[in-house]
Amino acid sequence: MDLISTTQLLGNLGEFVGAMAVVGTLFYLAVQVRNSKEATEANTRSQQLHSYTAWESANLNLNMTMSNPAQAEIIAIGSYDSANLTEESWLSFALMYIGLFQIAQSTDYLYRSGALDRELWESEMHRIAGILNFPGVRQMWDAGLSKQFTPRFVELLESTQSNIAMLYWDSERGFYQHDDD
Repeated sequence: MDLISTTQLLGNLGEFVGAMAVVGTLFYLAVQVRNSKEATEANTRSQQLHSYTAWESANLNLNMTMSNPAQAEIIAIGSYDSANLTEESWLSFALMYIGLFQIAQSTDYLYRSGALDRELWESEMHRIAGILNFPGVRQMWDAGLSKQFTPRFVELLESTQSNIAMLYWDSERGFYQHDDD
């Protein structure tokens, strides 16, 4: 074998080894991309679960606050007619609803960021829009509470038709809808 033939053979062998290295590199990169995608999806699921857990905890804390008999009385009185609140109770009433609307705005944010599913978001938006049907809450909202929230969220609530019926309580009848009178 002469020098030119040997050089061509070594060149061909070098091209073959180089092509095999490219194929191996592409295979390695494909595996890394797949693993990276799986890790990203797992991280996203973990973040969504964490967001939901924090959101659920905030709701539970607010519900526990509202279940306190003194707070529940303030809510019951103020929701239907805020003029019946005392000077001592109006601040508690306002702060409770500010918290409730803050949680609702967080719900909307979590949905838009992909951390909550559409069904849960729709349910919560209908619920909070229904709360605006209570005369005392609507009065407070219109008097300036709405200015505490983003314009996008305010527009969303104002445009949401609630599918939640307004319930009333009577010690003899229990819960009832106003239309049943």
